[in-house]
Amino acid sequence: MSESLFLNEDALLSLIQKAKARDDAAFEELLRSFRPMLEALVHHFCSGNQRLDKGELEQEATLSFHQAVLKFDPAKADAAFIPFARTCIYNGIVSYLRSKKEPTVDEFPDDGVAVPSPTDIVIEDESYHELCRKVQEQLSDYESKVWWLFVAGRTPREIAARVGKDEKSVTNAIYRIRQKLRSTIPNP
Repeated sequence: MSESLFLNEDALLSLIQKAKARDDAAFEELLRSFRPMLEALVHHFCSGNQRLDKGELEQEATLSFHQAVLKFDPAKADAAFIPFARTCIYNGIVSYLRSKKEPTVDEFPDDGVAVPSPTDIVIEDESYHELCRKVQEQLSDYESKVWWLFVAGRTPREIAARVGKDEKSVTNAIYRIRQKLRSTIPNP
């Protein structure tokens, strides 16, 4: 099944190898496929903190994604690319915020939520990968693109402009997606 958000595993690994060999087109294709994940992580940090510059965080996320592509070695990897890239992007944003002396998610006042241990982070990454796999199995390519843009915080109007469809089509797709996911993913 699909390893990345829109690519099968062979295509993903091929693009990673090409990007490592300085093929800009391959990197751009990877970036397009993973853009919803980058946007979701940036949104995670920006929500509730008006002082953060979203553009700067998007740039840092892109740089961190590029580093993840260059550092990923499927022969040595203990994990798949998605959790590896997600961790690299998350850590890159945290490092950037610390260098700017901005509060990170970990440094917000204690709201009763424990800071995750390294084991918890690995389990979360595995759960995230499993969720991505289940989503990919259930959704068409169009629905998958709509869903990841929706999860990244895009409105139906913004998604429609991005995927070249009308807003009604996107709204209907979101409804169908929710129905499919409710029937396959158990509530916690």
